[in-house]
Amino acid sequence: MKIAFIEDDNADVIRIKELITKSFPKSNLVYFIYLADFLRTDESYDLVLTDLRLPDEYGPSVISRIRQVTGKPIIVLSGVGGAELPKAILTTLDQAGATIFLSKYQDGFERLTDAIKSFL
Repeated sequence: MKIAFIEDDNADVIRIKELITKSFPKSNLVYFIYLADFLRTDESYDLVLTDLRLPDEYGPSVISRIRQVTGKPIIVLSGVGGAELPKAILTTLDQAGATIFLSKYQDGFERLTDAIKSFL
């Protein structure tokens, strides 16, 4: 399984890399800090894991731009919106093409492996 991973927070990068490597040892995790770098790649991925707050893009437009280049599942793991993300924002993310939203402030890290497994 090849996963595109777009995240700029170093602590989250380390935590997620360890989690995915442990849970999916045969996976290939390809890391990007900038959305633009992901959008320029010619590589094909089985799924995309992204934050919503990136250095070069923010919010639902992150999802919309990813959706323009892939029909693969998009898992959002983000701290945007705090612990309680308003329903209107979740609806906007869904309309933009997000497949699953996980909050960094709730149990998103713990639920990440199950979310990935649901696409295997």
